[in-house]
Amino acid sequence: MPSRSIPTPSSTLASINLLPTLKSCLVNLPPSLVHALHNSNTLPQNLIVELTYHLPKKSSPPHSIYVGWTGHPSHIMSPPTIDLDSTLARVLQIPPSTQCAITLHISPEEANTITLEPLTASDWEIIELNARFLEENFLAQGLVGHPIVLHLSETATANVTVTGVTPQSKGHFVRVGAGAEVYVAPKTREAPAAAVEGEVKKTKGTAGRGQVFLRPVACSIEGWREEEEEEEGRGLRVWIPEEVGSGRVLRGVSHVAVSVVRPVGLLGEQQDGEPRKVVARLGTWNDAPDAGHAILSDLLCEILGVSGIVGGVVAIEGAPQPVQSARKLKLTPFGSTAGVKFGGEDASLRVKDMLRDVLRGPVTDCMILPKRGDVWPGGFLDFDPSPVGDAAKTRVNWIISGEKLDVVIQAESAPPKKQAIPGEPIPDTPPSLVGIEDTVEQVKKSLLYMSSVLVTGGVGSGKTSLAYLVAHQLKTDYLFHVTYFSCRNMVTEDIRVKTVKDTLLQIFGLAQWGARLGGQAFVILDDLDRLCPVEQELQMDANSRSKQISELLCTIVRRFCGRDSGVTLLATAQDKESLHDTIVGCHVIRDIVTLKAPNKDGRRKVLEQLIRSDDSSEDAIHVSEDIDLLSIAGQTDGYMPGDLVPLVSRARCEALIRSITTSTDDENVTLTSADFTSALKGFTPASLRGITLHTPSSDVNFSSVGGLFTTRQTLLETLSYPTLYAPLFAQCPLRLRSGLLLYGYPGCGKTLLASAVAGETGLNFISVKGPEILNKYIGASEKSVRDLFHRAEAARPCVLFFDEFDSIAPKRGHDSTGVTDRVVNMLLTMMDGAEGLSGVYVLAATSRPDLIDPALLRPGRLDKSLLCDLPDRQDRESILSTVAKKLTLEDVSLRDLAERTQGFTGADLQALLYNAHLDAVHDLLDVFAPEAQSREREKGTRVAPLEVFTLSEPEKKESRVAEYDARLAEILKRRRKTPTGPPGGVEKARRDAPQVVITKRHLEKSLRETKSSLSEVEYRRLKAVYEEFSKDRNGQLPDGQGGSEIGGRVTLM
Repeated sequence: MPSRSIPTPSSTLASINLLPTLKSCLVNLPPSLVHALHNSNTLPQNLIVELTYHLPKKSSPPHSIYVGWTGHPSHIMSPPTIDLDSTLARVLQIPPSTQCAITLHISPEEANTITLEPLTASDWEIIELNARFLEENFLAQGLVGHPIVLHLSETATANVTVTGVTPQSKGHFVRVGAGAEVYVAPKTREAPAAAVEGEVKKTKGTAGRGQVFLRPVACSIEGWREEEEEEEGRGLRVWIPEEVGSGRVLRGVSHVAVSVVRPVGLLGEQQDGEPRKVVARLGTWNDAPDAGHAILSDLLCEILGVSGIVGGVVAIEGAPQPVQSARKLKLTPFGSTAGVKFGGEDASLRVKDMLRDVLRGPVTDCMILPKRGDVWPGGFLDFDPSPVGDAAKTRVNWIISGEKLDVVIQAESAPPKKQAIPGEPIPDTPPSLVGIEDTVEQVKKSLLYMSSVLVTGGVGSGKTSLAYLVAHQLKTDYLFHVTYFSCRNMVTEDIRVKTVKDTLLQIFGLAQWGARLGGQAFVILDDLDRLCPVEQELQMDANSRSKQISELLCTIVRRFCGRDSGVTLLATAQDKESLHDTIVGCHVIRDIVTLKAPNKDGRRKVLEQLIRSDDSSEDAIHVSEDIDLLSIAGQTDGYMPGDLVPLVSRARCEALIRSITTSTDDENVTLTSADFTSALKGFTPASLRGITLHTPSSDVNFSSVGGLFTTRQTLLETLSYPTLYAPLFAQCPLRLRSGLLLYGYPGCGKTLLASAVAGETGLNFISVKGPEILNKYIGASEKSVRDLFHRAEAARPCVLFFDEFDSIAPKRGHDSTGVTDRVVNMLLTMMDGAEGLSGVYVLAATSRPDLIDPALLRPGRLDKSLLCDLPDRQDRESILSTVAKKLTLEDVSLRDLAERTQGFTGADLQALLYNAHLDAVHDLLDVFAPEAQSREREKGTRVAPLEVFTLSEPEKKESRVAEYDARLAEILKRRRKTPTGPPGGVEKARRDAPQVVITKRHLEKSLRETKSSLSEVEYRRLKAVYEEFSKDRNGQLPDGQGGSEIGGRVTLM
């Protein structure tokens, strides 16, 4: 059926809008035409659009192009606009906003056979690399018969023209049928023109054979090559699989021309001319993993500018015959050559000797020479005289060896500009990590299965080092292409979102190019939470930027990291919650690996590696044989590997200071355990900064607590024994008890007992007051609880103490705001062991256990409840004896005093003795005040007279001021005299100082004035509550009925 043409009215001219996202030879039509086509039920595949336009040049004839229709309208509603792919417009030299006339051709003729020809040899090379993609996607991109642009991948395009169709078309266009066959004619690069006979000859059987494209691997990655052929491997060499070498292109070839194929459109402006080719010797790779890889010697990689390359594409073709006309080698350095005198024979010989490894093998004209130390900065190499018939140096001219030719050094020249590539190279030497072998294998396994991984951990946990180690192992063992990028480089407000987008597109595009020809690649985005942080309150601008970048990253990862793309992602962050919700929730990250603080044995291994890393050098600090690293590791609970590095440096400094300050005949500096003890003083690891800890050096321990013998023993069994006898408890098949609840009357020592745990057990101690973690914003309270447990885990073994626990975790269903209900839910999640919080003990204290949610009192959370009851006579005597250790008593019977303090709490008993001590101090001041006044009179110092006053005379304020002045002057005088005395004067002054002695009279007076802080009514009410609590509880959740228990909470609905 002949085609029908629908010319549009001349008044409906459209403006061409260039749209880079089309990536095809299809256009978006103006909405008015789209509406008409939809009404006529015209299918996009049956329509060809003819665009007629005039170029901006004067008297320019009209031009016509033929494109297809996407089926969508253009993005701009008014004026009429047609969207055209920007790459196609650039090839056809169509500027933006060009006015064009639109003609629609419906039901064009079909072609069964299409013959295409690339416009350039570079287009043919790209089509060879993407033959399968072209076969599967040609119909979706090219529907018309004129020069077209094929988008073969996200980064590669090729320009082709139609040279023939079958059957022949009457018009200038044709539609490709669904079963049509497409043929692409090869277009190789022009061979060098023939020159003077005997001077330039082509290698027999190699001319016109074409090229092979392989995935390059640097020789340093395959270490066996340097060990097997150490001498030969230093020159310009390339090794290819045996099946490739026996193919038609390279059969019988001894030297090949190697060039690096660069991705089109990824590195900004492309360099003019053909890729630089370097001739190298060809060898056979006997145990190649497949037929798609090739090994390049390190020197060849350095000259091609791709040192340490793994991945990408190199083009290898047979080299022509070497030239015979070269007599000298002209070297043009890239900068000043310190130590080399220009024009002298000695300078030339010296440079020639430094470049001997380059000149003894095949030498290519216009080759870039590598840098050699500080003397030779690198440069160009040219033949003298230039090959005949190749003044423009378009051919590959080379010689077998340049050792016998003279070297002439030219004036310095500027080096060629290098294209900026985003990212940073990974260190040449892989880091040595101990104790995380299973984690490394887990990350490698995920990446091998093309599953993106997020590595989380605190500051100094080794996230970056882990990424470097995995990169080295995958690069060496599985030939992965690695791209590393630190997101900290993009964390500034000056960098626009578009710049971030372009950088990420370039990073993943290069990774995709590195995975070509059956390879694999992964991108490392270090500190991703700095680029895509979680949204914060009252930071609208930062939240908007973070959301845009997060959504952009998700789109890019889905685009490049497909199942068959061979590209995956490895990201690092401090925590999963520190990343934007878009990153975590859109399945961009599939596996999450957390680096936790190492245990005691892990820290010992890290310390051993750090102190012995440089022990082999002559100037290294020697390590004492008696040093106990396990003991030092026991003093570094909660330390990350990054914290142990500065600790070892501090210990080395302490060893140096000790060796300098002490006179010894030994010239060697030895590192001892004492140096680590000195280094630990005042050192706070990064993971523990900002956390309030009660260290084991606290002066409060169980000997400072009177009574509560059974409770103290239970605390020791629960908290101290698993640490003291860790090997024994590690073999226990059952879950150990890790949660305790202290409940009892106010003032009976619950908080004091918890504070004594730090000094008695030697565990880290974090104290949390009830209202500290409550927040009115949804999610903030839960985050506080989660962060609290994570900090405790970082400081493990650690005791997490919740004071006034009933205010944090009351029974659910009684909170109108729902804040405490969510806190209880989070506590249940963190305490039931699902999070794997080993080494964290929870200790809670409350005087109202009946108000706590019953779910928290079940085994596995708060395993045991301990009653801190009112002290009986024996306990009261113990409490009085403990407090009296710091005081001086005379003629006092603590047993009788304990008998007379029935109903007193521990706090009341302490207040009783402190009040008596204060009375004894007043009596002592009354005795020594007249003596002090007389001594001041003898020295001529005027002392304000003391006046006796009573509390009923408040108007005599001057007497009190005078009394205070006198006492203050006496105290200051004693303090000034103390340091200036003879040796031992301080101790003598202490012995001669008057003692404050508490007598029976003071205690009697204090006993009359001190009453129990717990009233009888309150005591009976709390006793009933505790008796009810200690009975069997059914643990059922509230059912909406009003509570009838004593002390129960009632909600008004």
